[in-house]
Amino acid sequence: MKHCGKTTTGKILAGKLSRPFIDSDDEIARLSGKTPRELWDIGGAELMMEWETKACESVFTRYAPGAGNEQCVLATGGGIADNSAACTILARTGTTVYLDTAFALLYERVRESARRDGRLPPFLQGPDPEGAFRELFSRRSAIYATIAEVTVETGRLPPAEIATAIMGLLANE
Repeated sequence: MKHCGKTTTGKILAGKLSRPFIDSDDEIARLSGKTPRELWDIGGAELMMEWETKACESVFTRYAPGAGNEQCVLATGGGIADNSAACTILARTGTTVYLDTAFALLYERVRESARRDGRLPPFLQGPDPEGAFRELFSRRSAIYATIAEVTVETGRLPPAEIATAIMGLLANE
């Protein structure tokens, strides 16, 4: 989910595994020439998912398991759960990790980010942003729980501890 710590934890995990780190938002921007938010503003969820899928394909091409390819740690956007094409690509690439974070903590972080940025994300703009986020959280959490091979309950753990927990779970896979 948005603001669960995917990027920060992913960078730490990549360092611990001695693998490259890729943020799908950066890959989307590299391929499209626009940020994910700009894509959303131009064409909504459909355009964003199109570029998200292209980004996953690009990463898969460069880091697919086998054939001597180096593997990477990829942090995806929180909306990946709604993109079945991208999820199918990711299912072929390695181990999918879900950072399970409580709704109240995520919403607190979304509000703080909106305060800094000057606006809520476009998909939460409306008369009831908390209700919209709760619906999104409920729907996406169920999807993440289904597609993830590893789930870590993050609570308020620091990202370094979350990365260590992921490594422990990966060793048991």
